[in-house]
Amino acid sequence: MKACSVPAFIAGGEKTGDLESLKIIRDSVGVGGAGVCVGRNAFQREDTKSFVKALCQVVHDGVDPEKALGKKR
Repeated sequence: MKACSVPAFIAGGEKTGDLESLKIIRDSVGVGGAGVCVGRNAFQREDTKSFVKALCQVVHDGVDPEKALGKKR
């Protein structure tokens, strides 16, 4: 990502579970992604609001995906 002269956003992808999606997002932002564009992977969730809150915690606050979802390790 450092060689890219413009911000790179992560978009799309196959439907995955809550935790797997958040781990992919965390890893993408962790290597330099400027952000994420999430559609059905957020809006087709059983609890969209909780997932989007967790996503924001992971992207903006660096919270571990399991913690953001309220899961214990």
